Amino acid sequence: MPDLFLILLGSECKYFLKFTKFIILVLTEYCGLYTMFNIIKNTNKVGVCMENNFEKGLKVRRSVLGEDYVNKSLNNATDFNRPMQQLVTEYCWGEIWTRPGLEKKTRSLLNLAILTALNRPHEFKTHTTGALRNGCTPEEIQEVLLQCAIYVGVPAAVDSFRTANEIISEHLQENNT
Repeated sequence: MPDLFLILLGSECKYFLKFTKFIILVLTEYCGLYTMFNIIKNTNKVGVCMENNFEKGLKVRRSVLGEDYVNKSLNNATDFNRPMQQLVTEYCWGEIWTRPGLEKKTRSLLNLAILTALNRPHEFKTHTTGALRNGCTPEEIQEVLLQCAIYVGVPAAVDSFRTANEIISEHLQENNT
């Protein structure tokens, strides 16, 4: 198990034990408990596939969010947040988004619902752009947000509608539709 955290934090980490709990919490919250258990269970395999997951994740991340957005995120990474950029690229994009069970369009719609429920407007904005790039229509996004209004709450859905409206309007102007 320590091998996993050395990979994630880098072998130069002087405060390994202090960050172990933090990394477990981040992985569990972002990737889910099931994925975290699989990572721990397959610790010896993680080191082998980390590089492949980063490259696969980078490709998917760029296709969904756009080359400029991803390059800016990676180029503006600091020593403090660079491990998070690597973690997100490897696990979120390289491990989950590359799974064969759902199309990117479906994953985008799920993300919009989840981000609405979590009230994460910055990520919602980013993923609305990604959803449109993945072929989601404004009508599909609208239906997801209406569903969220009932099951998540009207205030959260209203905020997401406001953000989505801005992104969709820009998208329609750019595409002259």
